[in-house]
Amino acid sequence: MRIITGKKRGLKLESPENTQIRPTLDRIKESIFNIIHPIKHNSIVLDLFTGTGNIGLEFISRGSEKVYFVDNSDYSIELTKKNIEKCKFEDESILIKDDYEIALKKIKQDEVVDYVYIDPPYGEIDINNILKNIINSNIISDNSLIIFEDDKDTEINIKDINIVDERNYGNIFIKFMKKR
Repeated sequence: MRIITGKKRGLKLESPENTQIRPTLDRIKESIFNIIHPIKHNSIVLDLFTGTGNIGLEFISRGSEKVYFVDNSDYSIELTKKNIEKCKFEDESILIKDDYEIALKKIKQDEVVDYVYIDPPYGEIDINNILKNIINSNIISDNSLIIFEDDKDTEINIKDINIVDERNYGNIFIKFMKKR
């Protein structure tokens, strides 16, 4: 697991010691960032279910101004903190150890999140409920991009969400969405 490009290109990140956390594979991460390239300079990012911080750190390396790293696992937060420190991205990072619903209320309501990356534990979280909470939190605009990773082709049933692209990488499904 490494930073692919940007300010910290090639930097190897700390990986989980067990299967409790499943980081996004480098080849999938590279494909996602190729699809959304170029990212908005000085963007604000929400990395929900951050795991290792892998995705959020890639955003910072590529020019994002701020990333909210959210997870309710002590181990994930500890690992993400180590990776933030390894990258020296403390000034651009906000760690929130909490349930995603509570975390959404802790994000500054006067700023718009440009990118939301959602990579929950496979099969354990209702993505439609997450999307409703994100829309109701008023932290995204019509231009915000929501990226969702899952191990199945999950159906999105939210009338306020439009799927703008979908990709399949073997048993990994990525959906790119915007608010209608």
